[in-house]
Amino acid sequence: MYRNHNANPRQHHQRHNSRSSSSSSSTTSTAWFQGCPLSKFIALGTLISHIILEKGGISGGSTDLLSLNLEDIAEHGEVYRLFLSVLTFSTTGELVTGLLVLVPFLVQFEREMGTKKFASFLLIKCSILSTVLQLLCLFILDGRGHQDGSVMYFAPGPYPFIGALLYLYHCYTPRLHTKFIGILGFDFSEKFMTYVFTFLTVYSQGALSILPTLCGFAASWISISTKNLYGRWECCLPNFVYGIGTNVGRIFGLDSLVTSTVFMSRGSSMGLAAGGRNMGGIDRGNNRRGGAGGGIGAGAGNMAPQQPQFQRMPAPQPPSPEAIEQLTAMGFERDAVVRALSAADNNVEAAANRLLSGI
Repeated sequence: MYRNHNANPRQHHQRHNSRSSSSSSSTTSTAWFQGCPLSKFIALGTLISHIILEKGGISGGSTDLLSLNLEDIAEHGEVYRLFLSVLTFSTTGELVTGLLVLVPFLVQFEREMGTKKFASFLLIKCSILSTVLQLLCLFILDGRGHQDGSVMYFAPGPYPFIGALLYLYHCYTPRLHTKFIGILGFDFSEKFMTYVFTFLTVYSQGALSILPTLCGFAASWISISTKNLYGRWECCLPNFVYGIGTNVGRIFGLDSLVTSTVFMSRGSSMGLAAGGRNMGGIDRGNNRRGGAGGGIGAGAGNMAPQQPQFQRMPAPQPPSPEAIEQLTAMGFERDAVVRALSAADNNVEAAANRLLSGI
């Protein structure tokens, strides 16, 4: 009995460590998509669709079933290709590299814009225009004819999404390290590596994947420009569609990802409406800031409900000289840099976003 008594605590400790490790990994995995239910839904949908179409023994796979071409749409009445051509990639290599490029873009801009505004911009405004541009390209290319009699088509996959989000990344994500890498005497920022990896991904099928990406890039540019009627269109996802999406997300357990507590605590705002551009009526996350405030207040009440009025907040840390130097090197005045760093809790990226957006 004595030995068993000593063994039980050890076994209990091992089981406790195992559960803690499992819980920690699960929390980390979930937190990565926190505030981004649509991003996770698109990523899972792309992955599952590829497995079903390519590994499920379906004849033709995604290339024959989802590729965008005028002959199947006009002559065979396969209108579904207009909507499902972005569903998934045609090869496993494209799937892996494509998700590595697409998912960080999705997460970043869904957090900045909010799920409803992000869905309106990407799934409606950009998707409509990029599809029209792709059909126009196919019409022009088909008009030239092919000597071998083949039909011109575009590769399936969310390449228009990559192009649309790449334009936002190019315009609204600041360069934090202007001399991140040097090649043959030329200095490049950290964004250079993203551009290179994105190009290698969209070049996987040559023109068949590059042209849809360029159509998405152009669609994003037109959609946020105030110099045209389409850009000034205040696109909004219908409430009943948003309600259906919310119910579907609840079925798949995505409702727990609606609030991004980690992101909101930093108070970051990328200023997507800067530079005389708009995002189709995109809100800068006022509802998210309100939600964050409620969450923080609730957390403080749970920790010390007996005397919340006597709790003292820790004194804010002054901005570090390195952070000040890094931002002043980007051309901002020192006083503005200090104020931005203080307002952003000394987060360099958030401070740069505030400076660029003029907050």
